[in-house]
Amino acid sequence: MEVAFVCPECGEVFYHHSWTIEERLQVEETERGARWVRGLVRVDCPLCGKVHRYTPDAVLCPCALGQKR
Repeated sequence: MEVAFVCPECGEVFYHHSWTIEERLQVEETERGARWVRGLVRVDCPLCGKVHRYTPDAVLCPCALGQKR
C-alpha cells in the first residue's frame, strides 16, 4: 500500500509503497474509550536518501492530501 510521508529534512511530501513496521503496532485505549495506535514505521526517503521513522499518527493518508495516486 502506498502512503504519504513528510521528509523531516526538506519538508516535502513523498509517496512510498516500500515501508516497514519497525515496532509492533498496538492499539491502546483509555478508560473513556479514546483509542490510538503506537509503534514505528520505517521508510527509506527518496528525497534525502536517509532512513526515517514515523509514529503512526505522522503517516499521512494520500486521500487527505487531495491527490489521486
